[in-house]
Amino acid sequence: MLDTKDTAIADLKAIPQAWAIVEAEIPNIEGRIGNEIIKPHLGNFSFRSLLQFGVVKPDALDRIDQRLKALGER
Repeated sequence: MLDTKDTAIADLKAIPQAWAIVEAEIPNIEGRIGNEIIKPHLGNFSFRSLLQFGVVKPDALDRIDQRLKALGER
């Protein structure tokens, strides 16, 4: 199941429906994760692992998880 804790950001980006959810919930996400320091590691990082750096907020991730869960139930 897709989620923001165990699914790598690169894996979410590879699924158009999932990435559309991320983009809807986190404004300017590409700008937040597109820098040269983070970009090479998107296959290793989940969104929850970025909480400590202030890149994303927990409430947005909670909403994303709910929407990803609904996506998987279709």
